Amino acid sequence: AVIVQRLSEGLRVLLWGYTPTFEFAVRTGLSGWRVLLALVTGGVLVAILQRLAKAPLASHGVSSLVEAVALHGGRLSVKPVLYSAAAAIATVGSGGSLGREGPMLRLGAAVSSWLGQRFGLSSRRLKILLGCGTAAGFAAAFNVPIGGSLFAMEVVLGSFALEIFGPIVVAAVLATLLSRAAESAAPIYPLEGYALASPWEIGFHFGLGLIGAVAAVAFVLGVRLFARLFRKVAVVPEGLLPIFGLALLAGLGFFWPEVLGNGFSTITAALQEGIPWRLLALLAGLKLVATALTAGSGCPGGHFTPSLCFGALVGGAYGELVHTAFPHATASSGSYAAVGMAAVAAGSSHAPLSAILILFELTGNYDLILPLMIAAIVSSMVAKRLYPYSIYTEPLERRGVELSWRMEEAALAGLRVEDLVRPLPLVSVGRF
Repeated sequence: AVIVQRLSEGLRVLLWGYTPTFEFAVRTGLSGWRVLLALVTGGVLVAILQRLAKAPLASHGVSSLVEAVALHGGRLSVKPVLYSAAAAIATVGSGGSLGREGPMLRLGAAVSSWLGQRFGLSSRRLKILLGCGTAAGFAAAFNVPIGGSLFAMEVVLGSFALEIFGPIVVAAVLATLLSRAAESAAPIYPLEGYALASPWEIGFHFGLGLIGAVAAVAFVLGVRLFARLFRKVAVVPEGLLPIFGLALLAGLGFFWPEVLGNGFSTITAALQEGIPWRLLALLAGLKLVATALTAGSGCPGGHFTPSLCFGALVGGAYGELVHTAFPHATASSGSYAAVGMAAVAAGSSHAPLSAILILFELTGNYDLILPLMIAAIVSSMVAKRLYPYSIYTEPLERRGVELSWRMEEAALAGLRVEDLVRPLPLVSVGRF
């Protein structure tokens, strides 16, 4: 995780200069041709890596980890993941609208699976080890050991068995300690002073859960439909799609640089209440388009961070409207932006427990736990009713892959007849 972080940051500095964020670079006078050159360079790197891998690289996301657990006994090939991780670093470092957590998760899972196969572990233990690598990568990416553990169990393994819980927690804790030693121990989005203004305000957060569910489904379907449309109308060969897609993103990002990258600065601005609600709503739609352009062109990367950014923008706009209408009964819009992140993350991933704990650890604010709980649970339940597939299972459904969500059922789904064959003890009978 530390290596991925350093490489993506180094590429960003190389292409964009010594500036803290993509938005800052554009706002301080970076020319349009330099923005175009930076993103096109990232697209060229992705296209080259895709040609070397001789396979689409965007398919090796979290969905591939879910598929490996459910259908392949936890076996994951390292070589495609390495190509995908390198391409994801090129995507994120050049300004593509995806998250750096993608390569961290996949590398952790791939290394764990490879080690398990080398030591001849059983299928069940191999799945647990893959979950350990996933939890370690997620925890190191966001400094969230509890959330990373739950994400691996809730999303990838689909089980909370005690034999799974122990190893995964140990892996996440060790990864977090090492990551903190190399980076920082502070929460990524520290919030202070945000709390419920009154007990009645929980009703507005219930409403945010409903809006978050609709926004989450819009995010999942929007990325899919826009990506499909993009591929249909594209005027370049498929091998050049990453270059074409990131070139279009450069045109969008030059006028709205808030949509570039993983959205860290945009989330921070929404939490600090620095954006009017109309602009928040506009940026939410543009972030969806930017993510669809990046993912639809075949560039790999994480979808969790863009969903957080999308949720912060939606929640912030909702909070501005609510606070304007009821200024004395509601908190400021920054708290709604944080809760919106959890609502959209829960609705798009169908993993409310992970979303609650991740946002709690990201902000370090315990006073937000009740709004986070109500909004995330409501969003997850309603989103499942509106659309049965999450952002991680939707790519599998598109390929016709049916999944069992419990680890026990997944074990049966990946079982073959020859696995059950046992030789008869004919030799011992003869001796008798």
